[in-house]
Amino acid sequence: QRVSDEETAIANNIAISLGLSIDNAVEDLSTIQDLVDDGAIDSESFTAKASPFSEEPSFAAAALGKVTTDDERPALEASLGRVITERGSTNPFITAATRDTYVPVVAVSPESEITLQILGYDISADPVRSPALEIARQTRAPALTEPLAVQPLGLPGVIVVYPLFTSVASDASDNGSDVIGYTFSVHIAIDILDTEDISKAGGARVRVRDGESILIETDLPPKSPTAVAAQVVNREWTIEVDSGSAPNQWPSYLALALAGSLTVGVIGANFLSRRNLR
Repeated sequence: QRVSDEETAIANNIAISLGLSIDNAVEDLSTIQDLVDDGAIDSESFTAKASPFSEEPSFAAAALGKVTTDDERPALEASLGRVITERGSTNPFITAATRDTYVPVVAVSPESEITLQILGYDISADPVRSPALEIARQTRAPALTEPLAVQPLGLPGVIVVYPLFTSVASDASDNGSDVIGYTFSVHIAIDILDTEDISKAGGARVRVRDGESILIETDLPPKSPTAVAAQVVNREWTIEVDSGSAPNQWPSYLALALAGSLTVGVIGANFLSRRNLR
């Protein structure tokens, strides 16, 4: 019983930590609605507003997607200097097929050679990301994607989606017809967990999963864990903790993180070979 209570306490601490990290991301994204309300939403204002988001440990990038009709497509492509794209079967980006509406990425933060590659990408045509857009539009509330591989390093992570409306006071019964776009923040899963909670977990074996997809896992996976369910925005994550088996060692890059000497690049180099998305 004592072991089970300890495992439950560790799992609950991890659940709280994960929830707070995502709540902070939602709060950051909500400030983009202020730009809409002020009539000042453009790539420059978005980039400036989103710049402080990088202070969140799990933050990888932010983006702005604009709802665009097919009639508006030529003008938007001209302003971006590139065509609207979608994912191809063999090519990451191909010219998007004709549709009634698109949600192309029109701004990113931070701006880099890597992040600028997704400008013009139609998020609404992405089979993994688009369900979260639909949930956010219909509920007029933030939504999380299912776990995915965060590019370019393929790290397990999630995207927080925040819908933008012409009026935040509109009745939810309108099914989100006044949505004008979405803002997104990309988060690497392992960085969502506070390093203090990693320390508290000690030698326990830990796994965090969304359904069958593993977001976070210690080098030695739990054998007979205590499981705690946590509602994280619209998703249910399960935290599994096993402190009764042989002591686990957190991956070496987490030890570096605790020492405060880790960069996202180091995480990518170490975590890429043990991607646990299924």
